[in-house]
Amino acid sequence: MTGGSVFASFVLSGYAGVYPDVTWRDYVRPGAQTTVRAIASRCLSEPGVLVSVLELLALSRDPVITASDPGTGPLGTRLAENVPPLTTEAPLLLAQGADDTLITTEIQEEFVDAVCDAGQQLDYRTYERRDHVGLVQPDSPLVPDLIAWTHDRFADVPVEPGCLRFGERP
Repeated sequence: MTGGSVFASFVLSGYAGVYPDVTWRDYVRPGAQTTVRAIASRCLSEPGVLVSVLELLALSRDPVITASDPGTGPLGTRLAENVPPLTTEAPLLLAQGADDTLITTEIQEEFVDAVCDAGQQLDYRTYERRDHVGLVQPDSPLVPDLIAWTHDRFADVPVEPGCLRFGERP
């Protein structure tokens, strides 16, 4: 519940900031609005995220932050409008930290299967000993791979067709 509430705070902040028909008061119960707004103002990769978790835990007498089902009303409509298609004409590089507990390899592989089955040109790579944030740290082996892959796309180097799945990378 706590992790989901943290991410829900970010989602609601983004949607309320872009769509005037999505409002905080419609989706966050009054007793949690200050906390949810504070959480949405913090970065997940900074120590301040601990403050967010502590604030949510302080709501433990009533940990539910929602005033209504986010899948209904204007927010539900906007969420449905913003589901991306499974395929695009551009090739896609997707990287996964093998130790990611936020987006697990099992969840990611289900997505990979779906986009590959839909015909997306995909280069899927997993990296050992990397979690969600560690995958994009400066010392990550993804960084040189990503730079090289992107350089090749701008240089019009063709990609191999279909779905490429690379095993775990150190």
